[in-house]
Amino acid sequence: RARNVRKAIRIPRSMGSAALALAYVANGRFDAFIQQGGLSSWDVAAAGLIAERGGATVTSMDGGPWFDLAHAQKSIGILAAPAVHHDALLTLVR
Repeated sequence: RARNVRKAIRIPRSMGSAALALAYVANGRFDAFIQQGGLSSWDVAAAGLIAERGGATVTSMDGGPWFDLAHAQKSIGILAAPAVHHDALLTLVR
């Protein structure tokens, strides 16, 4: 799945910080953020909301709600992108 995404995009970046990358999606500096797992709720809580308020569509990797406290630590995957790109990216990672 990750290979499909890398083929479809031009310049992948790994920030090392989910919160910063989500904030960059919110302000338009990044077109999308995809993390297939390894995140905890504190990694995405505030920045996911910022991305959403900035106009991005934010979901879990299966297209469901992106924030759920029932997820175990280091098990959250998230996809954030403008609505026009979100469905296409979600299809690539499924």
